Amino acid sequence: MFGSAIAYLLVFLLGVIMPLWITPLVIRLALAKKIVDAPGVRKIHRRPIPRLGGLAIAGASCCTLAVIIGFSIWRGGGFGSGHLQLAALVAGALATFTVGLVDDIRGLRARRKLLFQVLIATTTCAMGIRFGAVSLAPGLRVELGWLSWPLTVLWIVGITNAVNLIDGLDGLAAGISALACLVIFLFSAYLGQTLMAVLMLSLLGSLLGFLLFNFYPARIFMGDGGTYFLGFILGAGSVMCSAKSSTLVGLALPALTLGLPLFDMGAAVLRRFVQRRSPFSPDGGHIHHRLLKLGFKQHHAVLIMYATTVVLAVLASALMVTKDAGALVILGMVLVLLTVLFSITGAVNVKQMIQSLRQNHYLAREVKHAQHSFEDAELRLREAQSLTQWWEGLCYAAGELEFQSLRLALPSRKGPSLVLTWKTPKPLPEPMRTLRTLVPVRDRRQGQILNMEADAYVNGSLEAAGRRTALLGRLLDECGPTSLRPVRRRLRPRSAPRQGGLRGSPPSAKAHRTDPSAVVTTAGIGRQITQ
Repeated sequence: MFGSAIAYLLVFLLGVIMPLWITPLVIRLALAKKIVDAPGVRKIHRRPIPRLGGLAIAGASCCTLAVIIGFSIWRGGGFGSGHLQLAALVAGALATFTVGLVDDIRGLRARRKLLFQVLIATTTCAMGIRFGAVSLAPGLRVELGWLSWPLTVLWIVGITNAVNLIDGLDGLAAGISALACLVIFLFSAYLGQTLMAVLMLSLLGSLLGFLLFNFYPARIFMGDGGTYFLGFILGAGSVMCSAKSSTLVGLALPALTLGLPLFDMGAAVLRRFVQRRSPFSPDGGHIHHRLLKLGFKQHHAVLIMYATTVVLAVLASALMVTKDAGALVILGMVLVLLTVLFSITGAVNVKQMIQSLRQNHYLAREVKHAQHSFEDAELRLREAQSLTQWWEGLCYAAGELEFQSLRLALPSRKGPSLVLTWKTPKPLPEPMRTLRTLVPVRDRRQGQILNMEADAYVNGSLEAAGRRTALLGRLLDECGPTSLRPVRRRLRPRSAPRQGGLRGSPPSAKAHRTDPSAVVTTAGIGRQITQ
């Protein structure tokens, strides 16, 4: 039955009809239960849209597959080999769909969703759906062995998330996935994999029927449930085709057809890495976002990416009839096409990425140096027995942390306040940029809070200056004046003031009254702290 074109046509038509009946029911259910995607900062739509479209896609494709298989059993037809693996594939797709559906209804953390995806993909591998051997050339066959497990899991999870990330415009993910289903169907029929061909054709029909409700302006979104279901079937289905053909063509066909979402996912991960952000964090740098920023309307941007995917699908289909040299040429053409498209739209900016990597390298060195300086200064401050030693240790820390100056006013019960100042002896950079901060310092007497002025060099990075200021604040939290032991012995009367500042302190560290002509000795500082 399945070998005839008429049979395939019937499967396709049934796949198209199913979502036309199921999708309106799902829309009403989502609106009744208020399972909608509300407008937001990163959203393009302006009104709440139901996001249970995955239920319509999964239900329509599975119902179509069940009807076809049931009819074939009733007629006494066979399905060939691989029916257990097909059952494992559908079960894994439904399990992944359930994870996405729960996220659509209640919300799940990204790491938890990724964990579920890995577990489901691993279970699918255990059922025999995994890469076995790859024929790189005639007579050259590479057995993957234990590597087949991590490579298969990485491939399935990668495809699943690539389809999810590209779902940013009305009808975009559904249309690209439909083209991928068409290519895998053609390749499965070419290899004689009847069950896989039927699955892909039923899914293709379901997507085309769903697009009537999902294309701009969309009445329903497929949500994470739909994208996870599609991505898992495309990923696991391509693995089964690759295992059947034992050549790179079985893997290259879906990979090239899905080149747009795969390239977009890789660019997004790289972009977030150089920006020192989580790979799970959202951003507005995807290819569809960039097209909208260039002034294209939403449906025009979708059509552009449809056209790009059609070109990629044609090039991928040509791999079935080309030799080794021709396959390399096709792969090169695909990479050039995607690189040009992403560069023109600004989704990939090589120059900006290189600058970000250099900045990250500089910040990493700054963090390491600042942490080392902090640890050294902390030891000095913990050993301080007097205010003099504490101030000397703090000035040393400020010098190591690349501060320009410190200024701390100590209140006095009698007379003007005592002002401690320090300036770096290092030559000042040109142009000089500093970050001035008022750092609260707790005094030992009555828990009074003092404000110390601290000027840190920016050195090209406000973030690095902020880190150094934070480390100085940590020093004052852990080793502030309150950590000093009180001086109990009676100090001798102060002798005549000497020129120079704090005894044993750097020449640039001074203590003086608010009257610039009054310079205080170490004994004076000790008396000030014990009053």
